[in-house]
Amino acid sequence: MIDAKLKCVFVHCQKCAGESIEEAIFGRADNNYGGDPFEGSPEKHFSARQYISKYGPNVWQEYFTFAIVRNPWDRVISRIKYRDKRYGRVDPITPEKIKREVQSSVFVKNSYTNLLCDQNGRILVDFVGRFENLPDDFNYIVQKVGLGSLTLPHLNRTAHEDFRKYYDYDSMQLVGQIFRDDIKLLGYSFHNDPCRQCPKRFDAFGLCDRCPSAGVDRQ
Repeated sequence: MIDAKLKCVFVHCQKCAGESIEEAIFGRADNNYGGDPFEGSPEKHFSARQYISKYGPNVWQEYFTFAIVRNPWDRVISRIKYRDKRYGRVDPITPEKIKREVQSSVFVKNSYTNLLCDQNGRILVDFVGRFENLPDDFNYIVQKVGLGSLTLPHLNRTAHEDFRKYYDYDSMQLVGQIFRDDIKLLGYSFHNDPCRQCPKRFDAFGLCDRCPSAGVDRQ
């Protein structure tokens, strides 16, 4: 979403509190397009490159540009929950369902590297906030656009348990492989908290190879 008065551009990454941020900062969430409460405008999920192409590099350089990101493994679960809600699906989220869903084009095309980076993998926005640090990062964004103190609503919520509980080893690895570039770019891992028992035995996805506290079964 772009706003000429505030001189800012919000690159809306799916399932990262985007509609809540739109409502708080821009006064409206980009939804209910064509009367569909689940549908946004054609620009709702514009990438940084699409904004630059449409509005020009001068506007991009002049405006404050920002986005919010989220742990890819957590984001996948939230995205599946959202799609289940939208299409009335009631089957539970299982590792097999994760593996089926995550390979669809709707997931792959909306990676952070596609939304936020140039063709060389360089982040184009001025600020990348994190869902895991949302209150502080939202306050920083609000100050940057000159709006003082705002309350962040919680729109389009999809409640679920700790995302790690939905995965087995194979599904965890598959998500890690599909979003490898995002994970490397933003420093995410399957475990947000380091394993204190054996901190040097993490694999490429931040999963300890021995400690049972890893939370998924490798067998």
